[in-house]
Amino acid sequence: MTAPEFNDPRWHKSSHSNGDGGDCVEIAAADEAMYARDSKLGEASGLVQYSHNAWTAFLELMTTKV
Repeated sequence: MTAPEFNDPRWHKSSHSNGDGGDCVEIAAADEAMYARDSKLGEASGLVQYSHNAWTAFLELMTTKV
């Protein structure tokens, strides 16, 4: 997927990323969707697109205590 058409995306790096090679993912929000990319590759990374509903469902699932 090519880069989304949004101005100055604010990428948020996972709290699990670190400076010891433990890079993870970065997330950015656009009007039409959420985007994820590999934090160690940054701009060179491919993007995964999620609808806002899918991203919300994912976050709810990840924060649900089993």
